[in-house]
Amino acid sequence: RRAVFRGILTRAAQRGELRDDVDHELAIDLLVGPIFTRRLVTRGPVTRKHADAVINLVLPMLQRG
Repeated sequence: RRAVFRGILTRAAQRGELRDDVDHELAIDLLVGPIFTRRLVTRGPVTRKHADAVINLVLPMLQRG
């Protein structure tokens, strides 16, 4: 599954959508970590609202410009 994420991030970088200094492995951890924490640690539901909130928080840090 990480390979799928790597591919997405690689293509986004090739299109110039990501900052040049983005560590793809760390970006994957930042996107996936909160979902696993929610599900496995706090036992909270992983809702679309929660997933969107994670993406909306992390994505701007990765984007160029």
